[in-house]
Amino acid sequence: MTRYLKLWTAFLFTVMLSACGGGGGSAGTTAAGGGGTPVTPGSAATAQVVDIDVYTDKSSISNVGTDKVNVTVVAVNANRNAVAGATVVVSADNNSVFTPISTATEAAGTYSGTLTIGSDRSLRNIIVTATVNGITKQTTVKVADIAGPGSTPVSVADFALLTDKPSINNTGTDTAVLTVIAVDSNRNVVAGAAVSVAAGQNAIFTPTGGANLTNASGIFTGTLSAGSDRTLRTIPIIVTANGIDKQTSRAVSLPVGPTPPPSTPTPTTPTGPVIVPVTD
Repeated sequence: MTRYLKLWTAFLFTVMLSACGGGGGSAGTTAAGGGGTPVTPGSAATAQVVDIDVYTDKSSISNVGTDKVNVTVVAVNANRNAVAGATVVVSADNNSVFTPISTATEAAGTYSGTLTIGSDRSLRNIIVTATVNGITKQTTVKVADIAGPGSTPVSVADFALLTDKPSINNTGTDTAVLTVIAVDSNRNVVAGAAVSVAAGQNAIFTPTGGANLTNASGIFTGTLSAGSDRTLRTIPIIVTANGIDKQTSRAVSLPVGPTPPPSTPTPTTPTGPVIVPVTD
């Protein structure tokens, strides 16, 4: 009887070991397709990221439209080691354009792309936002007056405002030429500087060539006309470059006609007493 009890106890013990994964089995191993969500290498790498940094090769970009800024994102894990294959999302605001080179960090844990201002030539701040694994970092790039593509901004410190005449007539065809000369703090001319002109009282300002930038000599020009409003008035003009405002005005006057020739005296018949000769 004792022998049968021992055999029965041994049998129960063996069954318990099998149920617990013992007895030579691989404990804790989940077979493929066992109901869990498969983890792709990209998402696994992204999950390791605990911190990121965003870098740019320069803090300012030219408003000429051909310049660009290189943006780099670095992703690291808890040990501050670079993480390759992490998914990166980058956005840029204020009408700028960001063009990624790839969608994930490379072997060195870096992700890169280029930033341009797009078609908006206005002076502004562009905020670049990078996100990896829910971690977000930002940096700012300034759109500035820069003499062509380059890393050194050349800002307008002052400008001269000139016109070729003090008034325009109200015929609608007469125009005045407005000229702006932009200079930096060293009084050197600034090429590629954005200039805006606002003319009030229904006047019309037309920039030369349709461009709102100074040329290679730092000069910007345009024409002012009275438009369809033939009233006599004073037109206020506000010119802005790099946040510097200057004002002037021009009068709308009647056209000056030709000077009439001097009048010729009209012969008149003399008046007075009539003397009649007396004859005998």
